[in-house]
Amino acid sequence: MSIMKPLIIALCTSASLTGLLAGCATPANLPEAPAKAAQPDYLYKIGPGDLLQISVWRHPELSANLPVRPDGKITSPLIEDLVAIGRTPAELAREIEDKLKKYIRDPSVSIAVTSLSATHRRRFALSDRLPSLRQSITSRA
Repeated sequence: MSIMKPLIIALCTSASLTGLLAGCATPANLPEAPAKAAQPDYLYKIGPGDLLQISVWRHPELSANLPVRPDGKITSPLIEDLVAIGRTPAELAREIEDKLKKYIRDPSVSIAVTSLSATHRRRFALSDRLPSLRQSITSRA
């Protein structure tokens, strides 16, 4: 019995170290990261039907998940209709901060687009295929 205890401890230690070392290994078959972004100057513009997550720091009662209406506006707590369509999330966040200054001191707002409208999804699907479509058109000519 006394020989079995050190043997079990040695086997457990060996298995643990093997698991740790295997977890640290990096797979060799992953592709290299691109040197630069495909479109570094691209800014997403909010569209009708997008779902926005608006967060007001330290004021969860003012935070909300809001859809952009077909008329391009949103309605947020304490703020009447704001035009969201055609603006970046950062631009809209700054305007909401300006409007909230009447009610709270130093508001900090962040906006995340959590769901794209069907129109935006189709546009992105087509824009991803544009280079290959252009190439097939020019190769036919």
